[in-house]
Amino acid sequence: MKSGSAVFLSDTAKGIAASVRESFEAFGGAGRLIKSSGDVYLKINAVDLKKYCYTDPEVIRETIRLLPVSHQDQYNSTFSEWST
Repeated sequence: MKSGSAVFLSDTAKGIAASVRESFEAFGGAGRLIKSSGDVYLKINAVDLKKYCYTDPEVIRETIRLLPVSHQDQYNSTFSEWST
């Protein structure tokens, strides 16, 4: 593992929202990921249709909700286009 790399695991038994929040908080919060340009890119894993091979849309939704409010509208509209 590279120096400075870290892995954090969170039990989803407490719910997806709580688990996603806990995961980001372990690294300083979702807002910490936003660069000075204000751009945020979410990489969606969509390898296969098997349950364990893609990122659950609820995880993506909760990640968006953790972004500062000024970024949420932009990503919510994009998310709704491909999540239906």
